[in-house]
Amino acid sequence: MKSAWAISTAIIANLAGLDFALGKKLSQDEPQQPYQQQYIPGAYIVEFEDGQDVGAAISSLARRSNVAGLTQRFQFDSTLFKGASFNLELSPGDREGDALQRFGALPEVKNIWPVEVVPTPKLNISWTGEGLATSLLQRRQVGAGGYSPHVMTQVDKLHEEGVTGKNFRIGIVDTGIDYTHPVLGGCFGPGCLVEFGADLVGEGYDGSQPPNPDDDPFENCNGHGTHVAGIIAALENPLGFFGAAPGAKIGMYRAFSCADGTTMDALMAATVKAFEDGSDIITGSVGQSSGWADHPFAHLVSRIVAAGVPCTFAAGNEIGGTEGLFSVSSPSVGDGVLSVSSFENTYMPTYDPNTGKASEVINTQTGGYISSFTSWGPTFDLKVKPDVGAPGGNILSTLPLAMGAYGVASGTSMACPLMASIVALLMEKRGTRDPALITRLLVRTAKPGHAFDIWTGRPIPYSQLGPVPQQGAGLVQAYDAAVSTVEIDAMRLSFNDTENALREAVVTVRNDGKTSVSYVLDHLPAMTAETIWSKSIYKQSSPTLSESYAKIVLTPNELTLQPGEEAQISVSVTAPVDVDVSTLPIYSGWIFLNETAGAAAPLVLPYVGAAGAMKNATVMASSRLWLTRSDNWLRPMLANDTIFQLPAPESNPEWGKEPLEATGSVLPVGAYPLQNIWLVMGSSEVHIQIQRVKPSCSIPGPSQSDNGFGDVTLGEIDAYPWTFLRVGSWDTIWDGLMADGSWVAPGRYRIIAYALRTFGDRHNPGDWDKFVSTDFGIRYVKSG
Repeated sequence: MKSAWAISTAIIANLAGLDFALGKKLSQDEPQQPYQQQYIPGAYIVEFEDGQDVGAAISSLARRSNVAGLTQRFQFDSTLFKGASFNLELSPGDREGDALQRFGALPEVKNIWPVEVVPTPKLNISWTGEGLATSLLQRRQVGAGGYSPHVMTQVDKLHEEGVTGKNFRIGIVDTGIDYTHPVLGGCFGPGCLVEFGADLVGEGYDGSQPPNPDDDPFENCNGHGTHVAGIIAALENPLGFFGAAPGAKIGMYRAFSCADGTTMDALMAATVKAFEDGSDIITGSVGQSSGWADHPFAHLVSRIVAAGVPCTFAAGNEIGGTEGLFSVSSPSVGDGVLSVSSFENTYMPTYDPNTGKASEVINTQTGGYISSFTSWGPTFDLKVKPDVGAPGGNILSTLPLAMGAYGVASGTSMACPLMASIVALLMEKRGTRDPALITRLLVRTAKPGHAFDIWTGRPIPYSQLGPVPQQGAGLVQAYDAAVSTVEIDAMRLSFNDTENALREAVVTVRNDGKTSVSYVLDHLPAMTAETIWSKSIYKQSSPTLSESYAKIVLTPNELTLQPGEEAQISVSVTAPVDVDVSTLPIYSGWIFLNETAGAAAPLVLPYVGAAGAMKNATVMASSRLWLTRSDNWLRPMLANDTIFQLPAPESNPEWGKEPLEATGSVLPVGAYPLQNIWLVMGSSEVHIQIQRVKPSCSIPGPSQSDNGFGDVTLGEIDAYPWTFLRVGSWDTIWDGLMADGSWVAPGRYRIIAYALRTFGDRHNPGDWDKFVSTDFGIRYVKSG
């Protein structure tokens, strides 16, 4: 399938988003409302086949596809991704779906995607220094032992050895930066702390108009990027914090203007430029909830990683995990991309308005626990995501001078740049740039953590650890990763679901050190998390946790390795049985390798699996769908045999009749069939097809055929099928055009929608969720 997400003007995305109120947990009687993705009308990303000259391909694209014109948005002329994004200009009488089909037929075109709208990241700020003289901002009390995020992650130990990430170039994809801030060096360009970067979008960009890029990434209206930059490289200051990689040089690639929102092509362009400008590490506290690695942004970042550049991206933020399991963001969900979760700071930076001084108090309630806002994995194909976590709750860093110079904010956005800094320290300490090795080091030396209940604000009263899909391997331990001498060939284990279970996995452990090591192997389970409500189709907004665990058998349970020696460990699993499989429980935990001498930290190998069949979970809320009309925002359910009066296609003007007066069963001209699709779980494949109920007596039309899903239909409507879709909802307006470019003749029809269940067999009709609309009539009318 050449086009991953072909889409046309037949698709409209509602502008309404979702805002789940903190403190209100949805019940099974209050199904989670569908997220509705927004797109830029008429805007597309085209990837060209390898070896294409991008400039020449773009210039010939409009001519060879017979469209009126293309207005270029971004150009991707990289060794990793060749393509462009553009706004499509149509000739009179041409249709967007037809033009996309012509694009897809060109041999140089590899993929086509619609341009998604991406919300601007918002700083969740606890306090700022706004309105106070910088001279008044000072720390009154410092947490014992140093700056707490660095102590929690052992960054302080590497600093003590003089490891600072010296001269490594960290490219940041974000909202921009106030580089005039003295703690960020006060300047931009060669010789400055903020040495490189660019503005990819220009002021006022929201995706509805072409970008206006320049070479200056300055921004002082949002502050998100400035806060991120301070976590990486802030200089010493009166508030007592400093960057985790103070020797690094940073670059800022601004992909957001001061307007609300940007676009996926802008983020991709910023990331490509960060790569082409020679960033040693790329980090982004940006993305969209996904759950699938098959997303254009995730594909792009995965290619950058494969080219040897480590990339850290935030797992995402959902208050209380309001999208539940399987919601980790793209591109962090991508293969090889380091997906970063968040932990709560052990000290709480506070501000005393009476003295104008910042201080710290011990966070006795949630310090060191997994942050409640971290988006949950795993991926829909049951791979472990996120990978590993860092402190992101209540982090003190820089803000634009116009916003108070300093502030405390929370999010995986704050954890991600700390992880990027740790990658730089690791690269310096170990002398490696291998992204896979770096990730393995960070994962296997992480420290698993506990969760707390957002609804009560208290630690969950269970003795076991928080789920792997919430935290990944655990809290990063930078020093342990830097000095680790034992290699494990597997980074993580996935035991799939009960119908596709991997009953046994074999991993290889190798001693790369100079002395022998002995380990005792152990199993440490995490709490099991429920995906959906019992005997329901709806995802839990914040997963219910239980003390139900998998049974793990390790063979051997002890091992000793001489220098250079390796051994294999067999890991056998039995999924937990004391669970309600209708909730699709996700179990997880860690294999621990505890060194008997106690000289080194334990090594961990996280695992995940489903105690139930993934394909038993409904993916499409068919009972909540109905056919409606495009001209009524109330979306009434239409009576059977309602007649639509549609403009006759130019290819068949003889079908056009004089319009009928609108009645209860005959809709006015201008009303089109509108079909909503609501996915309550992700689906790798969604189809909308047309079945003829009764053809016109005078125009019989083409014959129907078996569609492979158990029905006889005319085939796919224009712009379908869609692939690798997240949980959410969208509307499709149809005007009679089919995917093969033909038009249905006048007659009676019904819409049939299909969504493939996760792990389903696309050749088995029983593995598809199905919706059948009421019957409706199509009557074409004369144009004009």
